[in-house]
Amino acid sequence: PGKAATFTLGADMMEGESKTVTWSATNADNETKTGSATFNKIKEVVIPTPTGIFAYFLAPSDWSQVDCWAWNDTDNFTGGNWPGVSCTKTNMKKNGLDVWMWKYDGDLTTAPTMIIFNNGGGKQTKDLEFENGAVYNLAGKTNESVSTGINQVGSKKAPAKLKIYSINGQKVAEVNNVSDAEYVLAPGMYICNGKKFVIK
Repeated sequence: PGKAATFTLGADMMEGESKTVTWSATNADNETKTGSATFNKIKEVVIPTPTGIFAYFLAPSDWSQVDCWAWNDTDNFTGGNWPGVSCTKTNMKKNGLDVWMWKYDGDLTTAPTMIIFNNGGGKQTKDLEFENGAVYNLAGKTNESVSTGINQVGSKKAPAKLKIYSINGQKVAEVNNVSDAEYVLAPGMYICNGKKFVIK
C-alpha cells in the first residue's frame, strides 16, 4: 500500500507483437479497482545521425518548402540551377519551427564556403558562411544545435540513449536528452526513467 509496483516487458517480444497486462489493487478500505492495458511493440524511432556535409534550417511557419544553394570558389554543391536542391523536412521542431536538413550526396571532396536557404525562389536568406552541421534561420547562423550525436568525439564513449515510452508503455523513441523528445514526438504525456512528462 502506498508504493508503486513496476515491471518491464518487451525484451522478449517481436515488433508487432502485443501483450495484455491486467491488474487489480485493493486499498485499506477493502475497495478494489481493476484494469488492463495492451502493449504493442512498435519500431523504435531514433533521431537520425547524418554524416558528411550537411546543415539545418529552421523554416518560417509560412514556408511549405525549403531549397538550398551551396557553393565555394570552384564548385556548386546544389546542382548549379537556382533555387538549388530540395531540403528534407525532419520530424523535429526547434523553438516551434520545423527543422529542415540539407545533406550533400555528391562526389566533391571539398566543402561549400557559402549557403543560401530559400522557399523555392521567393523569400531567401542572405549569403551565409557555411559551417558543417550548423543550424540556420532566416537571419543567419544560430547558436542552436540539433541533437543527433554527430558532434561526439570518436574517442569518447557515446552517452546512453534515454528511452521514451508512451503512457500505455509503448517505446516510442530514444534520445540523448529528455529535452530532445519534443523535436521527435507529438504533444502528449510520456514516460522516461519512470517519470511522467508532458510535451505541449
